[in-house]
Amino acid sequence: MKKVSVHHVAADAGVSTATVSRALNDHPTVTAETRARVLASAKRLGYTPSFAARSLRSRRTGVLGLILPSLRNPFFPELIDHTTRAAERVGFGISLAVTENAEQHVLSMAGQGSVDGIILVGTDTDPEAPKRELPVPVPLVSIDRAPRGIATDVFQVDNAEGARSITEHLLALGHHRIGHISGPIGTEVGAARRGGYERALRSAGIPVDPTLIVPGAFSERSGFAATRILMARENPPTAIFAANDMTAIGCLSALRQQRAAGPVAVAGFDDIGLAGYVWPALTTYRQPIAELAVRSVERVLHGITVGTAIPRALARAPTLIPGILVVRESTLDPHHPLIPLPQGAS
Repeated sequence: MKKVSVHHVAADAGVSTATVSRALNDHPTVTAETRARVLASAKRLGYTPSFAARSLRSRRTGVLGLILPSLRNPFFPELIDHTTRAAERVGFGISLAVTENAEQHVLSMAGQGSVDGIILVGTDTDPEAPKRELPVPVPLVSIDRAPRGIATDVFQVDNAEGARSITEHLLALGHHRIGHISGPIGTEVGAARRGGYERALRSAGIPVDPTLIVPGAFSERSGFAATRILMARENPPTAIFAANDMTAIGCLSALRQQRAAGPVAVAGFDDIGLAGYVWPALTTYRQPIAELAVRSVERVLHGITVGTAIPRALARAPTLIPGILVVRESTLDPHHPLIPLPQGAS
């Protein structure tokens, strides 16, 4: 079957091919009567406009780039879902890239013109790299962490406030020896959460004990290993604040295996989907994932609409969005007996 082209539609509607193009793109110079006639001809003939051709003419792709460092942490797939939904509601698709070299991928995406804007998620780049603007006008926004080598607007949960809230919750339960499994050394998010933990201790008149702080890697494995280190201390903690939920899940596993002499409260950060279904259900600080996604998409779309790459201010402070403390069974009263393990658990 012969492919229907714009020339066939033009002949059927009795207009020029330029008028067909303008009518299909809702150009204001085309009258309502002419537009209706062109659309009727296109429908009758089964004509489908070339998306690639329309993209070339409008210099728009209808696609937003979404770049993540990994999919292992359930936080990232949840964010992908919310970002995709937010983009679809305004007529954009998502081009997903998972890479550890985010800065180079941003420059590649922007240089190829394959996307109209880019959203970076959870990316830490070279801390010594000077911030610079993208060489082409593509709006760029970051979620969760600020890339250190690229100028960008950042939307993130208030990490310091969340960590402070969790630590104060543990203090209110009567814990004075609160261990902390931090994020990777050198990460902005890890430093902010550790800072909130330390400030809460100092505000309560409790000195920060460096032997109760062990670096982790935002993973179950690192949480498991760090917990074994903490519980082997001569005076181990009675509560542990893990820098994220995956770390906290590893922590719970280590505590079950070690069968600690007394109850050890555990709290995480993020409130991933698994947090409410592990045993015991995990106390955590819920990230406003949906709002982070929506705000980021809106900011990128603003940049696309005004036709400039944003941001231009290299020293722009992150937009901090508050989360919610979610209290579950993992933060027991220190005088409460240990919850017995489920039958068959080890």
